[in-house]
Amino acid sequence: DDDLVSNPSAYCFAKPGEVYAIYLGEGGTTRLSLPDGTYSINWFDPRNGGSLQKGSRDQVTGAESVSIGSPPAESNRDWVALVRSVEE
Repeated sequence: DDDLVSNPSAYCFAKPGEVYAIYLGEGGTTRLSLPDGTYSINWFDPRNGGSLQKGSRDQVTGAESVSIGSPPAESNRDWVALVRSVEE
């Protein structure tokens, strides 16, 4: 579902309304089109592995195209953003 992200070099895998995995192979950030709801944002470092990390934004509210923020470090390197629906 690459059409959900604004960064032309990003790849987006989606289960709409539930979970989104965005690969930013050239680093940077993107905007993501989301349906209504609240979503958490965590980052995975594919170069070093390890636990999910927090970036510049912890959560976003959908219903529009929203910025997912920046990765926790080395924003010019590749990262995977994991955006998940927060069930209330």
